Amino acid sequence: MYPKRDPEEFAEGKDYVVSLQPFAVVGSLDTKWPYFYHKNHGGISVTWSGNSSVALVTIDSKWGPGEIVLLEFAQGKLKRATNLLAKIHALLLPDYRKVKPQRYNDHFDFIFEDDSESTPVCRLDSNKLVEIDATATTDPKHMAGMRAWDARVRATWDIAQAKFTSQKVTRLFGGVRKQNDDE
Repeated sequence: MYPKRDPEEFAEGKDYVVSLQPFAVVGSLDTKWPYFYHKNHGGISVTWSGNSSVALVTIDSKWGPGEIVLLEFAQGKLKRATNLLAKIHALLLPDYRKVKPQRYNDHFDFIFEDDSESTPVCRLDSNKLVEIDATATTDPKHMAGMRAWDARVRATWDIAQAKFTSQKVTRLFGGVRKQNDDE
């Protein structure tokens, strides 16, 4: 559920988790950038576990996911919400800081990219694990002369323990891009 008004009209807009029968607001999503129709450069999607105890909510932005929130339910109530994109960001931050690249923009130091629509950044593996394969960049257009950084993280998030059980960060690029530098 999301506000259908523009952010200019409804700046305090939030994203909500609701039940439909009976209708009730189960909780609000703690998103930095709430989803506004036609404003986020993408859609909002939800993947559910087979037993509906876990949901993975992805709010798209221009280049890839802008928010990924893991929701855990118990007895029809929202038990815990975890901003997985923030956790993935924290894994990448030390390598990003070593390179000292130009930030993506005033709001983000780097962004996450979707390599393809068939391979999501986070994939729900039953109601126990989330498999993560994410690529981040400061320069999605690969502009020449820009001090840029690209990296990939592969990790596994254990839902019950609310932590990473495996993680690997690989720098793909760090430095000044040359003309036609496509890695």
